[in-house]
Amino acid sequence: MSAVTAATVRALILRECEESLADFGMRAEDVADELDLRQYGLIDSLGFLELVTTLEAELDIALDLGDLPPEELTVLGPLSHAVAEQAAAQRGTTTLRAVQP
Repeated sequence: MSAVTAATVRALILRECEESLADFGMRAEDVADELDLRQYGLIDSLGFLELVTTLEAELDIALDLGDLPPEELTVLGPLSHAVAEQAAAQRGTTTLRAVQP
């Protein structure tokens, strides 16, 4: 897999939650980054562990989400960004940043 972005991770997460999304009549493209996957009932504790395992396998990385605030751990946007940052760090790539003059 090439560079991992938050959008890539978001798509992977939503793919894993596809069945639950359908149960709630939701489409992946309509889900806001503020959606809390656990609070909304898309995943439970075991489902979260399965999601992390799947992300690690798909992205070929080892995740450590200890720096992510607990209240953001299952929120789609923050989780996607944290996973993408770790993937970039573990692959030795950089994220786009403003150039300092």
